[in-house]
Amino acid sequence: MVVSEAIPEEVVRNGINGFRIFSFEPNDYAAKHFVLFKNDNLWKKISRHACEEAEKYTYTNVAKQYENIIRWLL
Repeated sequence: MVVSEAIPEEVVRNGINGFRIFSFEPNDYAAKHFVLFKNDNLWKKISRHACEEAEKYTYTNVAKQYENIIRWLL
C-alpha cells in the first residue's frame, strides 16, 4: 500500500503496513511500488500487516466500537 501523507499515520504506518509518500510527484509513488514489487519478502510483510490493519475497520468491528461508545454515554 503506497499512499499520500493525507492518510493518517494511525492507518498507514510507514514501512510497517504501507508507505506514505510526502510529495506530489508520481515518480515517487512509482519508485516505492517498484521497491515493493522487487522485494517479495517486503511485499509479503507489508501485505500481512495491511490486512491486519484493515481488519480493524470491518463493519462488524466498527459497529462494536459505536456500540461501546453508546453504552459509555448511557
